[in-house]
Amino acid sequence: MERRTCGRDCGEDMMANCPKCGRRLVEPSGPVRSPVLIVGEFPGVDEIRRGIPWIGRAGDILRNEMGRAGLSLERCRITNLWLHGVTDDCDKDWHMTQLKKELLGRAAVLLMGSDVLAEFLPGESVMELNGLEIISPELPRSVRVCLVTMNPAICMYDKMGETRFALSRFADAAKEVM
Repeated sequence: MERRTCGRDCGEDMMANCPKCGRRLVEPSGPVRSPVLIVGEFPGVDEIRRGIPWIGRAGDILRNEMGRAGLSLERCRITNLWLHGVTDDCDKDWHMTQLKKELLGRAAVLLMGSDVLAEFLPGESVMELNGLEIISPELPRSVRVCLVTMNPAICMYDKMGETRFALSRFADAAKEVM
């Protein structure tokens, strides 16, 4: 996946497109070598428009809550399971392969949302595992701690307390590996 400028004085980047369906990709962001990886489900409208993960309203919630818990989101690598909006006509396996590459070498991982959890613990409920550590054979051995939480977007409607709890627990665990 390459990122290049448009060549005009427009101030925007031209983003790579999905090799499977052609949609615009929202590539991972943050320090490539960060020991911490935060994984959401899929980019929202603002993220797709600007090509940067977690910059919309849900990203504001994530950034604020992580900061409140003492972990700067800027020190973490952030991405999504789907690198573009969810669709039925794209190869989910390609997206999972990209995520598995991002997981390599990480010590702390936060899985946000039921779609992400389903890839690591099929049949489990994010509501029941919110704020808890999980173990999955799908995670690389480098991962020392993996926690689950609801997608922060849910806080725009409800569940702020539960999400705050899970993000705080993850921040505490992640700070230990940084």
